Amino acid sequence: DETRDYGQDRAAMKAGDWSGIVGIPNQDMACQESMGAIVDRRREHLGTSDVAVIRMRRRMLENVRGFLAGKPPIGLERDLPYGRIRSEQKVIPKDQPWQSVGAFADEFVES
Repeated sequence: DETRDYGQDRAAMKAGDWSGIVGIPNQDMACQESMGAIVDRRREHLGTSDVAVIRMRRRMLENVRGFLAGKPPIGLERDLPYGRIRSEQKVIPKDQPWQSVGAFADEFVES
């Protein structure tokens, strides 16, 4: 049944396809929707390859503290035309701000 388990193909997995799910969007959806219960991560040992995870968690905690102190929630501090937001994949120089890439690049002003 194609509607079950995101169309996962166990035979394809045995043949070397890691997820057995066709297409990156379908793989992403399977990961996001099947994560399960929230896990206690206080004893977790993250390494250098986990920098993005560390920064995201830090940013989220900073924003929760800010919200509790009366600041607007992240993403609501300014009006955004959500209908224009698109994903972007691009390799840029290390010193170039990520905000300068994508749908709003022409509106980006470095502060």
